[in-house]
Amino acid sequence: MPRNVAKENRDRYPRERLRSHDIRLVRADAATFTFPRGDLAVYLYNPFRAPVMEAVVARLAAHRGAVTLAYHTALERALIDDRPGFTPVVTYPFGTVWHKPGADL
Repeated sequence: MPRNVAKENRDRYPRERLRSHDIRLVRADAATFTFPRGDLAVYLYNPFRAPVMEAVVARLAAHRGAVTLAYHTALERALIDDRPGFTPVVTYPFGTVWHKPGADL
């Protein structure tokens, strides 16, 4: 069975330091994945090229909740910068964090 590094990292983190215990690791087709309702924190470590990344960003842009998006090694950064609604919060040499406020319900 292949290693699940994400699960190993989650399980290794001290539970008493967690700010949220609702951490979900999902293995699915990112281009068609339906994000759960509510506010989201999404971390991407340069996972896909433009066609898939464009679909993911479009789904995040349409999401009704607030979205905080951290993108490490942001090779497809322009897809987010060019999308209305996402504001860069901080940029590091290795990546950027954006925020999109939630829709008024």
